[in-house]
Amino acid sequence: MNRDSRILAEWVREVASELAPVRVTEAAERLLRKPRRQAKDRSPGRMHPKNKDARKEFRRMVRTRCVERAAGRCECGCGVYVGTEALHLDHFWGRAREESIESCWMLAPRCDRDKTENKPTRRAWLAFFAAHCLRNGYREQMLKVDRALILDQAQHPEHRREP
Repeated sequence: MNRDSRILAEWVREVASELAPVRVTEAAERLLRKPRRQAKDRSPGRMHPKNKDARKEFRRMVRTRCVERAAGRCECGCGVYVGTEALHLDHFWGRAREESIESCWMLAPRCDRDKTENKPTRRAWLAFFAAHCLRNGYREQMLKVDRALILDQAQHPEHRREP
């Protein structure tokens, strides 16, 4: 494990285990703020075609690019090499909500099963996905993870760790 990987792994462990408490009012204010409108990105990795054949082709392209990015390794941070055939394509936010290269990652079968069952926790998986987005420079997805963490803290204050 090289120096950058160790630093990233320590950061993920810190975020997953000791999320700073956020007051519910602050979280509510952040979530209620209307985001600034931005021009829609029409790059090939962001569109979602309407007709069935175009959707199939789009999904095939998303999968191909994710497989190339993963290079046979699980992208959750465990780094397990399982080869390109055994990797599972996971839509982090769900396929119905958003399908793009940025919101999908390749997971080893065991990691995919653990994520589906929220093992160890939902917050831990949000932290793993945040680290994945950080490694690949997906700023928009990082903002979504941040909002999801704030919402999770507001909805489940009993899971916060007090200093």
